[in-house]
Amino acid sequence: MGQMIVGIIVVLIFFGIIYAFRGLNEKVDEYKAKRNPNDYKSLLKVAYRNIYNGEINKGVEQCEEILKNEPNNIVANLLVGVFNYKLENYEKANPVITKLVIRLLDDDLIMKLRFEDDNEALFALSYYYYGHICHLDENYQEAKKWKMKSFSINTIAKDFNLY
Repeated sequence: MGQMIVGIIVVLIFFGIIYAFRGLNEKVDEYKAKRNPNDYKSLLKVAYRNIYNGEINKGVEQCEEILKNEPNNIVANLLVGVFNYKLENYEKANPVITKLVIRLLDDDLIMKLRFEDDNEALFALSYYYYGHICHLDENYQEAKKWKMKSFSINTIAKDFNLY
């Protein structure tokens, strides 16, 4: 019985240390981004975390700041495009998604980046939303092509029914 209690305490301490370091890493990224506004890698981590913690507008604004200096930053473009589309801010989303799909994304890049964070789902949503843009332009063949491509990357968009 005593060994079991000691084991449980050791496990709790272990997870407490992991949680503390995770929180510390988040604070380090925030500190780096505040100290050096040109540290786009840290700012992107902070923006990503803000979006996934429900502060979507704040995270998207941070990504837009990154894009002013790094207009081809794939992850910042993914976040700005997808989350503006989700917020129905199509005037901002459509050009970003179109640029992503037509100019920036290729199959090799997707294979390289798809398993980082939630990029795979973001790639799929970008293709799905681009298909929706094509559908609204009455280009139904292109719409179907991009919808199917989105499903081949990740099935997240199968629950949507925009077109």
